[in-house]
Amino acid sequence: MAQNINYFSFNGRDSRDFGLWITSGGLGTFNGAAPDTTANAIAGRDGDVLVSNARRGNLSVSYPVFLDLPNGLTL
Repeated sequence: MAQNINYFSFNGRDSRDFGLWITSGGLGTFNGAAPDTTANAIAGRDGDVLVSNARRGNLSVSYPVFLDLPNGLTL
């Protein structure tokens, strides 16, 4: 069952603490970093052997958000 995730955490802080909310409702698939592997060809064998580098690659993620200011505050 899909959860409605409408906030995020960064550096130990919750976006809701700053009035930031994800506008998409948080439903759907969120990207994750892919495993970092090296493909090695072996003579006399078809295909490659994938060897794990024991880490994941970097990933940039963007989500549309809106700012919900408390009453009385303006930008």
